[in-house]
Amino acid sequence: MSSPAPVSTSERIETLDVLRGFALLGILTMNIRAMAAPISAYMNPTSLFEYSGASRAAYQFTSVVFDLKVMGLFSLRFGAGAHLYAAKP
Repeated sequence: MSSPAPVSTSERIETLDVLRGFALLGILTMNIRAMAAPISAYMNPTSLFEYSGASRAAYQFTSVVFDLKVMGLFSLRFGAGAHLYAAKP
């Protein structure tokens, strides 16, 4: 068995690297919102904050764009990486 080593630049799949970047930035935005308040406010913004105007728009935007899409993208990217790792001889 060979020892672990970094993948050479010619072996990297750039598309997966770009998707990884988008997924990590999306996860970062989700974590920012999660760390700004108790978990109850993450799921129910009316429990702690005023839910109107810009606050409502920000919550809905992050909920739709990041929570729903980035989690799927992150999971897909993780699965693709695991598949590539398992398929490597």
